Amino acid sequence: MHQRKAISADLHDDVGSTLSSISIYSEAIKNKLTHNETDKVMDLVNKIGENARETISNLSDIVWSINPINDSGEVIFNRMETFAYSLFSSKGIKLNFTSDKSLHSINYSIEMKQNMFLIFKEAINNCAKYSQATLVDVDIRKNNNLMNITISDNGIGFDPTSTNGGNGLRNMKQRASELNGVIDIQSMNKGTKIRLNLPLAS
Repeated sequence: MHQRKAISADLHDDVGSTLSSISIYSEAIKNKLTHNETDKVMDLVNKIGENARETISNLSDIVWSINPINDSGEVIFNRMETFAYSLFSSKGIKLNFTSDKSLHSINYSIEMKQNMFLIFKEAINNCAKYSQATLVDVDIRKNNNLMNITISDNGIGFDPTSTNGGNGLRNMKQRASELNGVIDIQSMNKGTKIRLNLPLAS
């Protein structure tokens, strides 16, 4: 029941926010056309497209997470690696991805799959957009009854305590907390390291 409510809330927030943004941009386009400011219309059209594409991607993630065929660690880690490789290859970033084979045969809950993947996705997106890295190492391993996920890059780093991190970092920490996990972010001018520790079901 909790998982269904969480998914319903995610769908409501995501779709509602996107539709609201598209409505606002549409009104702005009509206003610009009325005042013959056609040079600014294309920027607004592009923003509508970006919002729509992001929502489609988020909905795809939710549908994927609730499909029981995707419960195994092997499927989850393959999706994580494929996502990172696809994004990094377009940026010229090399990816080293390793995952502990002992985690592959475990079946994970919807909540675990969804939050784990979305934390990973946020970290990878941030790295691709801002880090200027040329190399990213992802290491997933089992340590007693914990799953340890480490994402490190050789980029320019950032200040994790700065408010410029915005909703992304807050969402990562919130999702880790929902899984009773801990996330630690260390960054300096020689790169960023994100460590995510998640308890495994006993």
